[in-house]
Amino acid sequence: MLSIALALVAAPSGVAQSISGYSVEGRKVAQAYIMDTNSDYYLTKAVDCDFSSVNITLIRDRRMIPDWISSPTKEPLNLSTNTGEYIGMALSTLMKKLGKPTKQVRRGAQSQYTCLLYRAVRMEDKTFGQRWDRTYIFKGGKLIEINLNYQSIPGCGDSDPYSLTHWPPGKF
Repeated sequence: MLSIALALVAAPSGVAQSISGYSVEGRKVAQAYIMDTNSDYYLTKAVDCDFSSVNITLIRDRRMIPDWISSPTKEPLNLSTNTGEYIGMALSTLMKKLGKPTKQVRRGAQSQYTCLLYRAVRMEDKTFGQRWDRTYIFKGGKLIEINLNYQSIPGCGDSDPYSLTHWPPGKF
């Protein structure tokens, strides 16, 4: 039950926690797969380990949606976070707003994708805490994907809750 209690801790000020009203801290909807009725974007929300791991992704490429997800619900989506980052936002605008990222890499066959990671960690003591990762992926200088990830620490099966081994998420 400890992981459930940790998930209820509020994120640090200014840290994006939701996309189109779907929150990493919200418990009303545990799993979601939605196709925006006004664009080609999809939103997925996945929860694991009794809410100690929550992931929300806003993405256009259907091939990036996990295989376990079947057909989407169709509804209009607001293609932005609760803190104002939005699909189509310029790379320079986002960096001016959020500052220097925790990590920045280029991906793709022609290095056409710029991936930024912003990480916030709040520890209650030396063992227990929370981690909020926000990944923004750009192509041609415009934001094309947003991924919000919440993890309680210690993580769900993670030997190192600070590892960036599986970042950035997705296939390039």
